Amino acid sequence: MSHLSSYPHLSTILGVYPQCENHCYGYAVSQRRRCKLPTRRDNRDRAFWLLNEGTRLLQRGFSIDSLLIELAPLVLCTRWHQNQADNLVGDWRAKLRAFEEQSVLAAVLKSLREHANSQARLARSAGEQRVTERVSRPTRSERSAAIETGEEGRENREEGPSPSRTSTETSSPAVVNRAAEEPTVPQRERRTTRKPIEGDCGICMCPLRGQDSEEDDEGSNVDREEDGDNDDENENDVSGTASDNEDRDGPEEENLDDLVYCRNQCGTNYHKACIDQWIATFENRRGSPTCPTCRAVWSS
Repeated sequence: MSHLSSYPHLSTILGVYPQCENHCYGYAVSQRRRCKLPTRRDNRDRAFWLLNEGTRLLQRGFSIDSLLIELAPLVLCTRWHQNQADNLVGDWRAKLRAFEEQSVLAAVLKSLREHANSQARLARSAGEQRVTERVSRPTRSERSAAIETGEEGRENREEGPSPSRTSTETSSPAVVNRAAEEPTVPQRERRTTRKPIEGDCGICMCPLRGQDSEEDDEGSNVDREEDGDNDDENENDVSGTASDNEDRDGPEEENLDDLVYCRNQCGTNYHKACIDQWIATFENRRGSPTCPTCRAVWSS
């Protein structure tokens, strides 16, 4: 028999309780009922001990077939039903097999349920991980796609201009005609309109213009208000304002040297120091520097 540590008491499995019932466990055929004759007390005590021993053996995984053969005569009356011992043992064996099958089935079902629950937990965990990856992946994918698109555009533009340069150097009519047919020539010759110098630099996110001009403007406004209050001071304030405007015009022109813009496509303005740092990042990468905004090959 298989070892099942969860075996209940053997009395419960067989339905035999010699300590509580003193009647014979035989069957009176003529009466069509269980025998009502009493069994001997010493036999009942021995039967109770055997049931305890059988329970211990079952829990250790041993066979109790011989114990059942010894137990059967002890619970039958000695007058009429000792001949039913073999039938009683057969009934007990059937009950034991049914109990074992039921217990094994219950254990298998429990194991299957635990396995199914474990798989469900793993599936939920994997699903949550895939959702997290899908949520975080598009940002990297879009960045990679933008870089690849910029590199492909640079390669196409780098391959295109070579015939036009050759035509200029050699002045060959055939080469000039072929260069004129190249679709990239109009793209290189087009002029890009510079955007207004306002707002922030697209790299460092600091204002394109310094705050000095704004402070000067505020100062000039104050001067103009004071001009209206005193006619005698008007000429001095006007001359002072004119000199301020002259001083202010100088830095603005000088500040233009500190600003550059994309001449190839979008016309976006940047600080020259910022774009120099941006271009320096392309020294160890394949391809030419690109505009941070439109990703066209940088031309300033």
